[in-house]
Amino acid sequence: MNRNRLKLSCVSLALMVTLSSLAFLGSVGGQAKPWVRMEPKDNIFYTDTTGVGDKFTVNISAGDWPASGVYGFGFTVFYDKALLKAVNESGYPSNIRSDFWLTTFLAANGTIDLEAGSIMYGASLLGEDKRTGGGLLAQASFEIIAPPPPGGMVSCNLALGDVDIVNAETTSAYDKSEYDLTSGTYALSAPPPPHYLKVEPAISAATDVGELVNIQVTMHDVEAAAKIMAVEFKLFYNTTFFQTKPEWVTEGDLFKVHGPTWFQPIVEKNYVLVGILLFPSEETGAPPPSFPEGSGPLATITFNVTSKPDKLTSFPLTLSEVTILDFDENIIPYRRLENGEILLPAKPEDLNTDGKVDILDITIFAKAFGSTPASPRWNPKADIDRSGKVNILDGVLVAKAFGWKA
Repeated sequence: MNRNRLKLSCVSLALMVTLSSLAFLGSVGGQAKPWVRMEPKDNIFYTDTTGVGDKFTVNISAGDWPASGVYGFGFTVFYDKALLKAVNESGYPSNIRSDFWLTTFLAANGTIDLEAGSIMYGASLLGEDKRTGGGLLAQASFEIIAPPPPGGMVSCNLALGDVDIVNAETTSAYDKSEYDLTSGTYALSAPPPPHYLKVEPAISAATDVGELVNIQVTMHDVEAAAKIMAVEFKLFYNTTFFQTKPEWVTEGDLFKVHGPTWFQPIVEKNYVLVGILLFPSEETGAPPPSFPEGSGPLATITFNVTSKPDKLTSFPLTLSEVTILDFDENIIPYRRLENGEILLPAKPEDLNTDGKVDILDITIFAKAFGSTPASPRWNPKADIDRSGKVNILDGVLVAKAFGWKA
């Protein structure tokens, strides 16, 4: 790889991140644009773990809807009936549940048309009710019915179409220019390299407004032979309840221990965009002395809790639009993405954040009893009163909360 090509590659990655931010520059600092999207966006599976007969489920969610509010919705999910079959059975629902965001009146509760390759949904509130913010609208589940060719791939769009989001004040559909709509994709292919990205911890928790939640985006099972030079990813989060800033996004060690790096975090309307580049030799354009290997953090992101719901709610942290480049400027695949979630408002005594205080929380406290931050058994969650040590006062708090359920 010559020096000119190398410079072009570095500049190209920087432009990828910069242009992504400019696309939404007008929204920075103002009201986030409402959205409807499929989660996860990319449903990518591999033949060493997934095959014909396996099933998967996607969520269709909404967020950042303003004070005018939402009264109802209707949309259809379209898919390739030669590759997938929509299913609606126990454990794999294509429907709207009673605990979803808009469920008072169901007009089309996941109506499947196998011939057309579609699932139709519709629901609304009743009376003077309305919803702001966001939540889960519906679920769609699919069974894989066709394998890929040997060493190849099959794929299709999971398209959101015929979308109407009803304005609670005007009882007419919002203009489609007023919100962002993100469909999904499906793919089944031969196995990729082993490396994958993950949000850690998988479950975080916060109890009140003003609390800070730290998460890491990590990369695992990286092989030095892959010569990975750059990674870009987006992490989507709920902006109604959480806030972050570029200065709250810091670089991890996976790349920078191998030489000088370029690290760029950009905070947009409902996601954090991060780009990382490992620079080659400035003088010759030669590869760096070593490439990332094993597992380690790409970035640490801090979220501030800005408001909280009335009941314990799970807010997803969703990795998407991941690009990985090697030294020869090739885009290389990855094994999978492992997302995370933040529970809010969690109860401090619920040490394993499973929605209840029981013997498992007592056990976690007991294992950390007597520890301080310098101790190998230290668990900050068990320091409920934030005194800097896990003692009997923390035990009393857990005992008094024993039996609590969200």
